[in-house]
Amino acid sequence: AGLDMVVGIFQDSPLDGRRRALFIITDGVIQDESLLTSARAKLSSQQVEVFGIVVRRFETHTQLDSQAEEILKPITSTPHSDHFMNVDMNELADEDGPLTKMCDLMTVASWEHMPCGKH
Repeated sequence: AGLDMVVGIFQDSPLDGRRRALFIITDGVIQDESLLTSARAKLSSQQVEVFGIVVRRFETHTQLDSQAEEILKPITSTPHSDHFMNVDMNELADEDGPLTKMCDLMTVASWEHMPCGKH
């Protein structure tokens, strides 16, 4: 599964004081749900901060969006409100959207905007 590969990447990377961050972006339900708890525990032991974004096709939430959120949200770092978003596709790339706010993954603590050069 994809998360096992990510665990391996972090495992092979030295703990050298930099923050470790993983961003999981999905537009549907994660298929390997049974493997998430184990992978999340391994990521926690490797000091990896996990963020999650469910991308919706529409402004309104569909049943599929809600299912994706129910699976992804629990594996994000706590507090979940700082590490999880459910956004529509248009919001994702907006000037004020989450991708714009991710200037430097090693210094961003949550979804709060941190301008480049002010680290």
